[in-house]
Amino acid sequence: WKGVHIYCPNATCPKKVQANLLHWIEKMAPVDSLGENILVPFLKSIKWGSIADIYTTQNWVFPKGEFTSHAQTLIWEMNTKLYDQPVNPDKFFAAFGLPSVGETISKKISDEIGIHKYFQGEDLSAGDMAGLSRITQPAIRSLWDNFSIMKSVYKQIMNQQGFIEKEESKMEIKVAITGKLSKPRKELTEEFATHGIEVIGSITKECDYLITDDPTSGSTKNLSAKMMGVTVLSESDFRS
Repeated sequence: WKGVHIYCPNATCPKKVQANLLHWIEKMAPVDSLGENILVPFLKSIKWGSIADIYTTQNWVFPKGEFTSHAQTLIWEMNTKLYDQPVNPDKFFAAFGLPSVGETISKKISDEIGIHKYFQGEDLSAGDMAGLSRITQPAIRSLWDNFSIMKSVYKQIMNQQGFIEKEESKMEIKVAITGKLSKPRKELTEEFATHGIEVIGSITKECDYLITDDPTSGSTKNLSAKMMGVTVLSESDFRS
């Protein structure tokens, strides 16, 4: 995130609109050698006023004599990525440039909720957001405040090229781990994955088990698991 919202709270501020459009293009339609020296004049000529305008004004033409043939080639490549290729849902939320919503949060929403479920209601579901692992209150506020804007763009994309559809997860069990176990976390994660077990980062309502070196300890994860009704097991008991 480039911080455009800090110094420019006015949603129609030209500099803010330009920064948002540049950020969207950088995330959704990156093209080598297509920099601001070409994009800024292009955006001024095309007069997009928001990200939503990108998907409602596709039939634009180059102002005569304003861009070199090389610049036009780069912009047409951007055009192809914007309109002809399915959008990556992992990057969708981050591409809006919202405060506290970067690619990590964007991918979490895509993975843990799913972009279609996220936008199925008329407003943002507090229950769904509460289930996300490691999401901050500032991120939730940004997503909450901009839900209608993002849903509008989501609908436009769905009416055109759509999104890359992810394969449904084959993981049948979700576990969190803590303490000193038989193998490093990375090795356990890889081993469990071969058996349809997903290791997640924190205790959530989706977690089935907490695997720990001491089920009787007063660690934060143990206490959180017990409060949320998650079964706490030693590694040996989990494997048995």
